[in-house]
Amino acid sequence: GLAQVNVVLSIFFAGISGSSTADAASQGKIFIEAQVKEGYDVSFSVAITAVSAVLAVIIPPSILMIVWGGVLTVSIGALMLAGIIPGLMLAGLLMLVTWAVAKKRNYPRMAKASFKEMLLAFRESVWGLFLIVVVIGGIYSGMFTPTEAAAMSAVYAFFVSVFVYKDLTLKQVPKVLLDS
Repeated sequence: GLAQVNVVLSIFFAGISGSSTADAASQGKIFIEAQVKEGYDVSFSVAITAVSAVLAVIIPPSILMIVWGGVLTVSIGALMLAGIIPGLMLAGLLMLVTWAVAKKRNYPRMAKASFKEMLLAFRESVWGLFLIVVVIGGIYSGMFTPTEAAAMSAVYAFFVSVFVYKDLTLKQVPKVLLDS
């Protein structure tokens, strides 16, 4: 359960950050601690977090693909399109291996969510998930470059954090900007 969520979240983070290091750093503290608390081995928790973070190099918008495209004068859009299917296939195989190891080691299983619970969770997360559409859709449609997509994602994330989810107040914005 939790190890699979770790892999799935890496897919989404890959579609947002494009950086394996950023994915590992952002997920590491949360997931390693949570998995150990649930009864997973520390080594397995660290390994699944590190390996799934590598998906960010393959799944667009990969920073590495942007650099390669610029250096080799190859279409960055084409490179990114070429990374989607292999990235998702690799994620699927990683989930299969995670399942097999978890089953063999008898790691704890989480209770299955009902359809209603999944629908509610999706409804709550749709604004956050739409960020991927903004970034990838904006790049592939030609509305903006990868650099502009990064700026647009920051503006979108600010809007959603302040006005939709209300996780951030306007008074906290200067401190967040200074910390960033």
